[in-house]
Amino acid sequence: MTRRQTTLFYFLALAVGVAVGVAVAGFVRAIGLVQWLGFGSSNVEALPTVAAALPWWLVVLVPAAGGLAVGLLVHFCMPQRRNHGVADVMEAVVYRDGRMDGRAGLGAALSAAVSLGCGASVGREGPAVHIGASLSAWTARRLKLTRQMSLTLLGCGAAAAVAASFNAPLAGVLFAMEVVVGQYVLRVFMPVVVASVAATLTARELSGEALLQLPSQMSLSLGDVPGFVALGLVCGALALALVHGSGVVQRWAEVMVKPAWLRPAAAGVVVGAIALWQPWVLGVGYQATNLTLNMHELTPLSLVAAILAAKLAATVVSLGGGFGGGVFSPSLVLGSLAGGALALVFTAAFPAVAPDSGVFALAGMTGVAAAVLGAPISTIVIVFELTADLGLTVAVMITATVAVSATHKLVPGGSFFTWQARQRGVKLGEG
Repeated sequence: MTRRQTTLFYFLALAVGVAVGVAVAGFVRAIGLVQWLGFGSSNVEALPTVAAALPWWLVVLVPAAGGLAVGLLVHFCMPQRRNHGVADVMEAVVYRDGRMDGRAGLGAALSAAVSLGCGASVGREGPAVHIGASLSAWTARRLKLTRQMSLTLLGCGAAAAVAASFNAPLAGVLFAMEVVVGQYVLRVFMPVVVASVAATLTARELSGEALLQLPSQMSLSLGDVPGFVALGLVCGALALALVHGSGVVQRWAEVMVKPAWLRPAAAGVVVGAIALWQPWVLGVGYQATNLTLNMHELTPLSLVAAILAAKLAATVVSLGGGFGGGVFSPSLVLGSLAGGALALVFTAAFPAVAPDSGVFALAGMTGVAAAVLGAPISTIVIVFELTADLGLTVAVMITATVAVSATHKLVPGGSFFTWQARQRGVKLGEG
């Protein structure tokens, strides 16, 4: 590109970043609207507390009705009659020169908003990435950009979505380069940075709310290192259970529940039944994450373990049963619960050197997310941007490295996204 074209493209990246920031904020508002219609409250982060005070039949009915709506939406409106997500963005980069179906982008956003609003245990960051990428692909098509410029703009949209979701511009850039674009190239890096920063600033203006409530002080010592290694192995096991468990539920549903559009409704009944036992499983789940990040040492281990088991079950049922949504948020929640539980175990075994449960929860978040997403660099950077504490970053690096190393060969392609693509016969390769 000429210097003038490069300058214009930077302005285009800036515009995409702002647009994606607005779109992600609108997506979150849509989730709140659906939740208000079903549960009577638009406070997405407080859904478990809201559900705990509702009649039992409503807690089961809302996920089931939402699942039926999702099933009909996917059956009648979505290309290939399936949900779309990050794996489709990666496929667009590898096989379609960055081109994406606009109808799929809108349908995926609606499916995810209904899924999350009715309480399905899925994530909102994956759909946000798909929204950002779809918006970028539409812009590139309208402007008739070249293949290279289209791919770069797709990376801009993906980075902007992650940055807006987590208020973490650097993590957004690295996620786009690590997962979506698949390489680190300077000509791609610079416009992606512009889009990521623009989306972050836009999201701050529109929401200004922090997803996670971090403790004011957290500490760790050299003696905690073996604990982080053990936590990495636990996180790896959870990642494998999440990925392969979703596949088992999907295969079972394909055999047992017909027609296909009824599967999300059946999954909604199961999720609602689990929520009667542990309402913490509903929705994005950051309320449970904040519980473990700020956990008092007297919190019963049995409660944390029960929430962990229930959240894992609800997540594999939601993903395998056909709800729309991502896997990032459930990974963070499961990891934080695992870290908190292991900290309680170590506290009971070695009360004189009790570890900081908040640090273990943070490390667990990174371990499971890194192993599931196949993106250790960007997940580590998210924690660093959230905490601005290099010492804590060292802890999460140990956990993430162990988790990814333990699971990389056991998940086809090394991530949940490549595994999803291979279920459809699409090979994306390994990063």
